[in-house]
Amino acid sequence: MKPKLVGTSWPQGQRDSDPGPFESLRAVVEFLAHSVAKWFMQHERDGVKILDDRRGVLVRLPAERLFAPASATVRPDRMAFLEDFGRVVAEHNLELDLRLEIRLTPGGDLAEEHEIGSRRSTALTRVIRMAASEWRARLQTTIQVVELGAEEAEKDGVTRSVFEFRLAP
Repeated sequence: MKPKLVGTSWPQGQRDSDPGPFESLRAVVEFLAHSVAKWFMQHERDGVKILDDRRGVLVRLPAERLFAPASATVRPDRMAFLEDFGRVVAEHNLELDLRLEIRLTPGGDLAEEHEIGSRRSTALTRVIRMAASEWRARLQTTIQVVELGAEEAEKDGVTRSVFEFRLAP
C-alpha cells in the first residue's frame, strides 16, 4: 500500500526500494499528512502541500494558514499542528530549512512585508524549537522576496507569503 500525500504521490523506483532514511521520511510524510487532516478544516487545506522532492520532504504552507492578517503571533488553533511538526522533526533528527517567500505586489511596502515576515519566521522557529527540545539537527531560515507583476497580483487567490519547510535526514 502506498502512502497518500497531500499534493502528490510517491514516485516509483527510488523511494520504494531504498532502505535507510527513506523509510523514516515515508513515516514523516504519513504523519504530517494525518496532522494536516486533523488540525486544518477542509477548506483550509487548500494551498497546504506535502511533497517528496527527492532531497527530502517539502511542506508548503500559506502564511495565512498559520497567522492572522498583519500578525506575527501563531494562531492558537495552529499550535497543535506545529507541535506535531516539531516532535516529528526531533524524533527523526531531521535537518530543517525554513524558507519564507514573500510575494510583493506592485506598490507593496517591501520594508513592512519583510519585517512581518521576519517576525513570523522567528515565531515559527520558536514554536518548533519548543516542541523539539531534544532536537540537535541543523536549522536554517531564509527570507526571499518575489516581486509580482501587475497581472499576477490581480489574480484572485494570490498568496502574499508562503512558508516552505524542507526536511532532510
